[in-house]
Amino acid sequence: MKKTQTPTKKLPFFGIGKVLPYLKNYKKPLAIMILGSVIGSVYDVVIPVFQRYALNHFITLGTLEGLPLYILLYLAAILLAALVNFAAALMGTKVEVGVDKDLRNDAFAHLQTLSFSYFNQNSVGYIHARVMSDTGRIGQLVSWTVLDSIWQLGYVIGAVVVMFSINARLALLVVSVLPLTVLLYAIFQRRLTRVNREIRELN
Repeated sequence: MKKTQTPTKKLPFFGIGKVLPYLKNYKKPLAIMILGSVIGSVYDVVIPVFQRYALNHFITLGTLEGLPLYILLYLAAILLAALVNFAAALMGTKVEVGVDKDLRNDAFAHLQTLSFSYFNQNSVGYIHARVMSDTGRIGQLVSWTVLDSIWQLGYVIGAVVVMFSINARLALLVVSVLPLTVLLYAIFQRRLTRVNREIRELN
């Protein structure tokens, strides 16, 4: 049996509206995951400030005044980051697995309603592989991709704010490179996405 070629249909807003109903059952894990990513990005921004203070105060001035309190705060920050990372990863896994399960249940339930002629014209193995592969990709998108995107965005914003608070002129030079970086990323990402889809179609 050979699968029939069907034209690609583009969904509005990247198909987000089709995925949102599957997230209603995971509002709490999703909220914890997003909150954890925000706190994690704040931690990544604050730690270099901690280290800067240690260099300027303890090493440059050659004093140990306030060192016990500094150590306690540093250890508390590390412990909090570990707990936040664990919670965010746990909730991200829960969202991914849950969305995968719901999507696959609905997809296989829909397949049961199709006529026998549909399966005569399309490869069952191909349909099964696409259901498993595509739902897995969507599950990763609404969990790890969202978590990483918020994490990295928060880190960039926080780092820019800290840089401007330390040295505005130097920070402005660094920020001036960002538009070019974003443009190059968009160009290469579009090409990589197209090639990735072609390879997945061949597989």
